[in-house]
Amino acid sequence: MSSRKEQKEQARLAREAKEQEHAAKAARTRRLSIIGGVLGLALIAVVIAVVVSTSGTKTESDSTDAKEVNARFEGIPQKFDTLGEPGAKATIIEYADLKCPFCAQWSTDSLPTVVEEAIRTGKAKLIFRPLTLIDDNTGLTDSINAAKYASAAGLQNKMFPYIDLFYLNQKAESDTYATEDFLNSIGVQIDGLDTAEVDQNLENPKVTSLIKSAEELSTEAGVTGTPMFFVGKDPADANNPDNKVDVNDLSDPQPILDAVDALQ
Repeated sequence: MSSRKEQKEQARLAREAKEQEHAAKAARTRRLSIIGGVLGLALIAVVIAVVVSTSGTKTESDSTDAKEVNARFEGIPQKFDTLGEPGAKATIIEYADLKCPFCAQWSTDSLPTVVEEAIRTGKAKLIFRPLTLIDDNTGLTDSINAAKYASAAGLQNKMFPYIDLFYLNQKAESDTYATEDFLNSIGVQIDGLDTAEVDQNLENPKVTSLIKSAEELSTEAGVTGTPMFFVGKDPADANNPDNKVDVNDLSDPQPILDAVDALQ
């Protein structure tokens, strides 16, 4: 039988062993907490870096698009809905809906060549006539909102760069996105465009008249879809159904260029 002294010694050793076990467990818990905190901070840092990187890329891309668009039209006469020299021998009329993805494709793939080879050279002028066919089919208001804004920008002779940049930022046809904020976000990137003035002119009689007359003239010309092009000696001649130019490949500007050259 153990003496009382031995029992006390065994109890002390057992207590110390238990305390050491608890201390070791606490130390492990602290290490895990520290590691978890470090990993959490690292994960947050990665997420922030990705977000910043993504937003930075988008901003840079948007800035590049705006610079290209502003440069494309720099130095070319613009008056309301018409781009190019007033006395040009050929007139190109484009009927388009700003929400139309095919119109955006034409603007991206072919318009730059037409601008450089036919309009900047003084061979032709381009008249833009805004239609709202997508609204008519969907009951939405994106097409009319965009048409009004582009036309109001035209009062400052900035319609064409605005339309071009809008197309570069166009979203899915099924989306509803042409809000005041979206439209203004395009406008602020156009050199010299006063967006506050645009907002004040959305219901300007000249804007309303342009959109109404575009619809009426499209009926006279037999327009059935967008984009649709006509080339003639002057606006009246160009709007003749016989002067429609078939553009089967929206990435090929040659049919328009050939029609312009035929009138030189």
